[in-house]
Amino acid sequence: MVKINTRKIFFWLLALIFFFTAILVVFYSLGYRFNFEKGIFVYTGAITIKPIPQKVNIFIDGKPASNKKMNYLNNSYHINGIKPQSHLIEVGAPGYNTWSKKVPVHSGISTEFWNVLLVKENYVPEKYSARQIEKFFISPKNDAMVYVQNEKETGEFLVKRIEIKTGKSENIFSSKEYGFTDDEKENIEWSPQAHKIIIPVQKESKKYYFVTDVESKQSLKLNDIIMEEEISNVRWDSSSKNFLFYVSEKNLHRLNLERPEENKILAQNIAGYDLSSSSIFYLQLDNGIIYKADLKNGNSKKQITASPVNISENSKFRVIAYDEKRIAVISEEGELYIYNEGEKDKYFNQPEEKISGVQFSNDGKKLLYWNDQEIFVYFTRDWEVQPVRQENETKLITRFSCNIKNVQWSKEYEHIIFSTPDTVKIIELDHREHYNIMDIIEINDRNSRVVADFSENKLYFTDIEQDFSDLYSIEFPDKNGFLGR
Repeated sequence: MVKINTRKIFFWLLALIFFFTAILVVFYSLGYRFNFEKGIFVYTGAITIKPIPQKVNIFIDGKPASNKKMNYLNNSYHINGIKPQSHLIEVGAPGYNTWSKKVPVHSGISTEFWNVLLVKENYVPEKYSARQIEKFFISPKNDAMVYVQNEKETGEFLVKRIEIKTGKSENIFSSKEYGFTDDEKENIEWSPQAHKIIIPVQKESKKYYFVTDVESKQSLKLNDIIMEEEISNVRWDSSSKNFLFYVSEKNLHRLNLERPEENKILAQNIAGYDLSSSSIFYLQLDNGIIYKADLKNGNSKKQITASPVNISENSKFRVIAYDEKRIAVISEEGELYIYNEGEKDKYFNQPEEKISGVQFSNDGKKLLYWNDQEIFVYFTRDWEVQPVRQENETKLITRFSCNIKNVQWSKEYEHIIFSTPDTVKIIELDHREHYNIMDIIEINDRNSRVVADFSENKLYFTDIEQDFSDLYSIEFPDKNGFLGR
């Protein structure tokens, strides 16, 4: 009789253990964890991380994340079963600097990090044969670049073309009479077909422009073609070959280089302009209003802004238009105006800070702007992906006591590349807890020019060696394809 009762007790004990174990397994699979301090089941959260490079080590509060799962559709890691509280997240890989953030994890929600970029501890630069470089400009086809060189011995100003793959370099323009412009806002501009370039030059403080064929090396002085001494803001027409735009006596012209007699005035009395694939956007000098018109003939004039820009008779502005709903305007004195027709309202903002440059992201949802010590980002649209941003919101990204230069978007428009006098750096836009900022490479050239070519995953820069400014590149960022290829 005793044996029968013992067996029954033992059976029911096992049944109870199995029952409670099954409950625990079910609860665990559903994301619940038992909190021994509170004596209750707690619904856990998760973390999702998409890193570059793809193969990384993830630590949570200093411990390896052993249950990370790889989602090969979007190259991200998912880690669930994390207690809802603040956790220190660290992402690293051998040979790379570590990314970290201390962030709260909430019940039933995945805290997401879609743009974790790791920077190598050391990059080995590739050196090119180009020497004594002041500025360089990459071709639209990404297969070549032109660079400015001043020969110290002969006093000759040169523009050279270099093939990126072969390193072969050749002169395409030279002059002892003219020098390259000292206007920081003027650059050599490639034609969309990469067959010609516009070279801004100066002589005795006067500005001139040459148009040079990169294959035949023939150059024409634009001022002589149109028989006008003072012109400015020369730009290529992106929609028609051998057409360009320029400003003369405050009027915007469109010129056919093959038929200069067909020179046409598209807009009169303007303070600045910008181009899109089918339209021109210009700032009217007499009222400070931005207008849009047809690219080829200036017809179909449409008023874009209602609030005026503060403008005087001789004011000059740069207009940067993403489309007719998102436009930035900068004066020569650094006053910035931002027009944004958002999803919720229309905005016309004027930041207090003096600004030296702006750049829209490729999707138009963010506007990067900066001066010598500060970098800001203005959000033109709501951003519902973590970290959440609001329309018409501005974030101060970083501030330095030294001068910063070469400010530009990264490949995914969630990081910003810039340089200080001795380092090329990158900083993220994820404002949660702190902004991760990393050094890419050290440089000796305080006036280094840094240009990212993301179609080739290359970062080009100049650096000084033996008193000469040479051209270098590194592979950046790492290529991150399917299965890490």
